[in-house]
Formats: sequence, structure tokens, C-alpha cells
Amino acid sequence: MTETTNEYWLTRAQNVIDTEAQEDAKAMTDIERIILLMYAEIAREILAFYAKYAKSQGLVMQDAIKVADQFDVVAFQQQAKKLVETKDFSDEANKALKIYNTKMNISREKLLKQQLELIVKRSGIDIEQKIEDKLVDAVDREVERQAGILGEHVRIDDTHVKAVVNSNFKGVTWSKRLWKDMSQVQKEVERITSHVVLRGRHPNEFVSTFKKKTNATTFNAKRLLITESARVQAEAQKLTYLKELGEDAKYKYVAKIDSKTSKLCHSLNGEVFKVKDMMPGVNAPPMHPFCRSTTVPHVGNWRDQFFKERKGKYRLEDEDNNIKQSGALNDKNDPYMKKRFNHANMYYESVRRRNKKIEIKIISKNSGLKDRTIKRVYEHIFENEYTLAKGKTNFDPDFEMANSWQRLREGKNIKKADIIMLRHEALEHYLMNKYNFSYKQAHNIVEKRYNYNKELKKDNYK
Repeated sequence: MTETTNEYWLTRAQNVIDTEAQEDAKAMTDIERIILLMYAEIAREILAFYAKYAKSQGLVMQDAIKVADQFDVVAFQQQAKKLVETKDFSDEANKALKIYNTKMNISREKLLKQQLELIVKRSGIDIEQKIEDKLVDAVDREVERQAGILGEHVRIDDTHVKAVVNSNFKGVTWSKRLWKDMSQVQKEVERITSHVVLRGRHPNEFVSTFKKKTNATTFNAKRLLITESARVQAEAQKLTYLKELGEDAKYKYVAKIDSKTSKLCHSLNGEVFKVKDMMPGVNAPPMHPFCRSTTVPHVGNWRDQFFKERKGKYRLEDEDNNIKQSGALNDKNDPYMKKRFNHANMYYESVRRRNKKIEIKIISKNSGLKDRTIKRVYEHIFENEYTLAKGKTNFDPDFEMANSWQRLREGKNIKKADIIMLRHEALEHYLMNKYNFSYKQAHNIVEKRYNYNKELKKDNYK
């Protein structure tokens, strides 16, 4: 492989590794928040339970339990009913009622444990959902990247995505690993509950224990998230390699080389394997927990031929530059707007071929607008059909809007007009779909507030 080609793939791989590290960090922020809230809620419930006992009858915990255990609740239920009916609240009656209440509280120890178990399970479900969403996104991002290399038509349907996400790694699914960790959390919570309830120890004694468990649970979740993200992306890579390059094609193992790189990944870095033999944990990531490695297609010294055979199926950096330069088209060099229309049409189609979910997230992140707002914009521009002058159809591709969308997607040189375009299209979508306004009616209303063309002219004169 030539030096230039080698550098191209290595740079691409390192960018992937860095991007995924950022995505992992963002996902872990949400998961860590769930874990912190879980332990805070558990501590609050135990403290409330303890405080209630500490005040009852002026008894210490052990004495309260002893008195309650000797009390016949079933027999007293009938007596209590009569006491209420006759309003007999003598000292003896009050004492009996207090002991009855204490017995009820003691029996609620089991209820407390059930409440805490519910908190753990609910938090586990939230973490599971976050991890699943992250893994699905990881597969989508990988497919999007491969589409940029192997062809815009590269896709993995939802059935295959779910199969990749939920498949086992070394005999166990990630979900089972998660719930095994959560069962350990549950056991520790029950142990602390027993210390508080049965031995009368103050919950504050367990603050340091809770802190350690919070850190341990977070560590386990992070290990699972990062390791499984590497696995699902390797699985997605294999599917796309097989589909586009064939079983006899080859791929190269690329490790993130720094002070944290394991000896195993160091030894595999740069090694080439056949796609048909690709197996996570054997010759593809993850080779170990927290593995940050990835793979790239190995196309030998024929990069030009490789891309030539796939011409029209993807865009290379050079083609991206051509599209960027299309912004220089004007009435002088394109008097009939043919080039501008062709560019806009081509760009709209390329957007439609991308993963919609990822596209929306990228534009949302770069614009600072909410996902649901960008979703309306996307559907309005690229998907929805409306009754227009030439019948029911999509909007015609617009050259300036194509350029705005591209700037927003790349996150570079974003103009005020680009944000106004998003707000304009989102509000127009709302009026046309919510209130059945015609395009002309909606456009005239929205333009008074968000005038895209007017702002474009301002930008052009700057």
C-alpha cells in the first residue's frame, strides 16, 4: 500500500475512534445520572424509614421490633375496630394502638425492600434502554461511514440492526451482563436495609458504601457500553464488507495507539484478515473490555481502481470539494440555472439516502435546535408531498437551501440565514400539517417572521 493511501485509511480510522469516544462520553453522562438518582432515591427511602422508627414510642429499633413481634396483629384488628366504634381511647387503648402501628411498620420492612427493589429494577430498565439506543446509534453511524466509502446505497435493515445489537458476545448478551450487575446492586441494597432495620444502624453510616457502589455501578455500565459499542460496530463493518466487497475481501485492524493501548491491540495493529473470518474478540474489536480499536477495508495498492469501480455510489473528499465549490455558481457562469438545479437535485437525493435519524441528530447538534424541530424540517423539505402548482408532489430542490443544509451538516461556516431557513421550514411545516394551510398561505405568514431570502442577501453583501 502506498504511503498516501495508508495515511488516508489510518487518518479515517483514527477519526472514527475519536468520534466514538465522544459519543461514549455523551451516553455515559445520561447513564451516570440514572445511577446517581437511583442511589439517591434508595438512600432517601431508607432514611425516611429509619426516621419513622426512631420516633415511635421512644424505643430503639431492636426494642420496637421485639415488642412488635410479641404483638398479635390479627387478634387486635377486631379489638381496634371496637375501640374506634366506642371511641375508647384510654391510655391502654392508645398504647395498644401504638404497638399495632409499630407492628405494621415492622412488617413494612418487606415492603421497603420491595420498594427499593423496584427502584433498582426501574433504573436498570432505564440504563438498558439508554445502552440499547446507544448501540443502535453506533450501528447507524458505522453504516453511514461505510456508505461514504463503499457506496451511498449501503444499508442494514432494522431486523439486522436488532440482530446485531442483541447478539451474544462470548456466549452472553449485553442485556444479561447488565442485569447480572444490577442483581449485585440489589443484594447490596438488601444487605444495607437489613443493617438499618434489624440492627438499628443509622443510614448515614453507609454513605461511603453508597458512594463506592455508585462508582462501581457506573464503572460496570461504562465498561459494558464501550465494549458493546465496539462489538456492534465491528459486526456492522463485517455485514457491509461482505455485502459490498465479498467474502474474499480483506480488512485491516487499526488500534488507537497511546499509553492506554493494550499489548493485544498493539500486536494486532496493522494486521490484515479476510472478511469471512472476521470475528469480534478473535481478530476484530473488541479484543478486551474498553477496547477502542476499529477496522478499515484493505484495498491494497489499488485505491484509485477501488474508487473507480464504485464511482457514483459514494462521495470522496474531492467530490465533496466540488459540491462546496458549487456555492460559487451564479447568474454569470450558470445563466439558465441548470448547474445549480442539478447540484441541488443531486444533493437532495444524497440526503435522502442517508440515515434519517443520524441526519436529524447532526443538524440538531450543529444548529442548537431540538431534534423534533429538525425532524419537521427534514420531512418538510425531503419527504412530504403537498398539493402544489404541478399537482401533489415534493418541493423542488433549492440550490441555496442545499448549500445551507450542507453547512449545517458539516458544522462549519454556518450563517444566520441557515438557522432562519430551519425555523422558516419548521413553522411552515406546522401550519400546513396542523392547520391545513396551503403552501402560499403558510409561506406568506412565515416569511414575515423568518425571511430566508432576505437574510441570504445580507450575508452575501457582508
